[in-house]
Amino acid sequence: FSVDNAGNAEAVETSSAAKVDSTQAAVAGTIGGPGSGDGQFNAPGGSAVAGGLLYVVDSQNGRVEVFDAASGEFVRSIGSPGAGDGQLSNPQGIVVAGGLVYVADPGNGRISVFDATTGDVVRTIDGGGSPLGLAFADGKLYVTDGDAVKVFDAATGQLLQTIGESGNGAGELSSPVG
Repeated sequence: FSVDNAGNAEAVETSSAAKVDSTQAAVAGTIGGPGSGDGQFNAPGGSAVAGGLLYVVDSQNGRVEVFDAASGEFVRSIGSPGAGDGQLSNPQGIVVAGGLVYVADPGNGRISVFDATTGDVVRTIDGGGSPLGLAFADGKLYVTDGDAVKVFDAATGQLLQTIGESGNGAGELSSPVG
């Protein structure tokens, strides 16, 4: 689920993304559909809205599908299935910040970073496990990973801090995802 600065919302469903009209409290239409072609999904995951574009993680197709947020028109795909640079294996979370698209890539144990304009891979950040959810604030990338939240310097990819440990007590986490 993602919301842009204008209050436009998109919710990811089983095989599509729904445009939500918050002024009418109704679904305004769908984006994409089931499949593996351009603009189609096989198990869509996280989503983000930035710069008038909707980015939807397409987990089982190993990519990110990009749409015009206003019209729902397909723009491009980012990434491809696999383990090499620019390739994704069961991607999950996503965040767009500073002209970059950060994608949690648990199948490869990393965060893949792409240029938001071109879709080219910029770098990878070693997730140190199985990164799932992502958030960005003040130049830091926050990653849910296993039983902790890891904080990285977004510019360098350096691990700054690990928050939490495995468990169910105070200060402990059990499989955080988002």
